[in-house]
Amino acid sequence: MKVASDDDSVKQSKKVPILNNFGLSTSYNVVADSFKLSNISLRANTAVFNSKLNINVNGTIDPYVYVLDSTGVNSRDETIFYQRRIDRYAWNSGQGIGQLSSATIALSTNLSPGGNKSDQKTRERINNSALNDAEKDYLISNPDAYVDFSIPWSLRINYSLNYSKRGFEDPNITQSLRFSGDFSLSEKWKITYNSGYDFEEKDFTLTQFGITRDLHCWTMNLSWTPFGRYESYNFTIRVKSSLLQDLKIERNRSFLDNN
Repeated sequence: MKVASDDDSVKQSKKVPILNNFGLSTSYNVVADSFKLSNISLRANTAVFNSKLNINVNGTIDPYVYVLDSTGVNSRDETIFYQRRIDRYAWNSGQGIGQLSSATIALSTNLSPGGNKSDQKTRERINNSALNDAEKDYLISNPDAYVDFSIPWSLRINYSLNYSKRGFEDPNITQSLRFSGDFSLSEKWKITYNSGYDFEEKDFTLTQFGITRDLHCWTMNLSWTPFGRYESYNFTIRVKSSLLQDLKIERNRSFLDNN
């Protein structure tokens, strides 16, 4: 969208992005016996406040009808719904396009000015790439999956609100706050970290620390989960090129090794 400049001396308008990307996808299996139409997936991404706040939205619509047979109560006095998903489209039963079965709204920002610009450029490269939707969603939602050695430090803050519902069941809504980032020890060495807080569990989420070394065409990474159920470490050396991500040397110790 083009908007007029706030500066009266500047006659040219400036371009403001409304959506970085928007996608809608589904599929239809002509040889299936039933439920030929898959769920409808929606995705959108934008950035506001001069690209300082990134907004990522995902959703899934179930196009089929649910039939309630009966209800019951479990030992915790919670209602149990005995229901069936039947091969009938929602729009043929006056229920619109279908039921919103899951949705996520994620807000993120990088408090480092240089890091924020780097994240925005990376999002643009991801959106314009040939990656599939799932890979794009993962990389946009997990900016700490890659390390920019040209940025001295970064601190990302991510808030996510998640919604899920199946048929007649009550919706389940969760929210979490996550922070991650890195800082440079030298031109080639980085310390990385990520953690968060789960508002429903009222506890910290998976916490990890890492050391990353730029080896020119390769990247070395040592990540460590110091406490919690998934205490572990992982050591990886991989080729930088995205085309050769499967070429790597890896050594890890999982939390399962403690058993």
